[in-house]
Amino acid sequence: MKREEALQHFMDECVSVHVSRLQEKVDRQFRQNKEILLQPIIYSLEQLFANIRDQQRQGKLAPIAFIHLSLLRTSLLENKCTYLLEAYGEAWYFDWVECTAHYEATWLSEAMVDLQKILEKERKPYLMIQAADVRGIIQKIVVLFHQYIIQLVRYLFRYQKESVPELHFQRAECLRFRVGEYKGVSEDVAIIDERERVDKNLLSLLEQKEMDKSYTFENFSNLPLQQKNFNQMDFSYAIFNSCDLAGSSLKQSICVGTSFVDCGLENVDFSYSAIQDTDFRNANLVGANFSYAQGKTLRLSGGEVACYLGTDFSNANLENARFDFAQIEGANFTGANLKGATFFKRDQEKYQFSAEQMKDVHWIY
Repeated sequence: MKREEALQHFMDECVSVHVSRLQEKVDRQFRQNKEILLQPIIYSLEQLFANIRDQQRQGKLAPIAFIHLSLLRTSLLENKCTYLLEAYGEAWYFDWVECTAHYEATWLSEAMVDLQKILEKERKPYLMIQAADVRGIIQKIVVLFHQYIIQLVRYLFRYQKESVPELHFQRAECLRFRVGEYKGVSEDVAIIDERERVDKNLLSLLEQKEMDKSYTFENFSNLPLQQKNFNQMDFSYAIFNSCDLAGSSLKQSICVGTSFVDCGLENVDFSYSAIQDTDFRNANLVGANFSYAQGKTLRLSGGEVACYLGTDFSNANLENARFDFAQIEGANFTGANLKGATFFKRDQEKYQFSAEQMKDVHWIY
């Protein structure tokens, strides 16, 4: 067997099996202990914010526009999973003033150490595979687990805003919190935007309906958007809070992580749309159509699209809404009005409805 063949066999027969098992364990930790796992991140943010204030008092640091939480892959060589928190002005990476703090993801460190020990043992029959190969595999595999840190920070800003340390420092009009790799690819997880907004420009942007354009993290809050056609558009992590979208269509659109909190969504068409992690809390969804919508909570063994925080319909008005053929197992319907909402009887056990909701649902066969 050639070295390349041995490595491929090792990846297929050993690595993939043990990574799947370990990810299931990490996934359970994430879902069951988010508040506990958040505490070290909150503490690290407090430390960073204190450093920002200190440097700004000394006149060394410009108003902050970017706060990064970056994975340091080199820390894996020391059996750690360390993140560097950094603050930047509007010049971003061109800002050479160093202002940092550290966060140690001990729960992921333990997972990585366990995986390395297992793979070291399993590689022994493969004479061509060395310890350096295992370290290289760990360096690549950590990306799967890094996703849970991204989602923890998203959870902090969605559900635990009161736990975010006070921003008692000078900041730019738009402050972005990003998570990624050190000096590498990162993504927005929260934006505090206090820039003056021109609503007519936003409306014009939407009316262009560019299907190949991403509107990720755009803030469309409080806009009148009734009877609009937004089919096949990408609104991942966009914010529509308190919008009136009555009668509009978002058919086949990507609404992953999108916020529709307190929205008027009467008779909106979400059919065939992706609604993983979408936030519909307190929305008016009377007559909304979710047929064939995809928002199922992640099941690792099945390989579905991840739904880390869950699609949230809590306290929403879903009277006469349609959910036939929707894949939304694990969605939160706490306090939702489901009078006349249609679900397949065969899927009854997939949802955690209250006794009253069970009576209100219109079960179809």
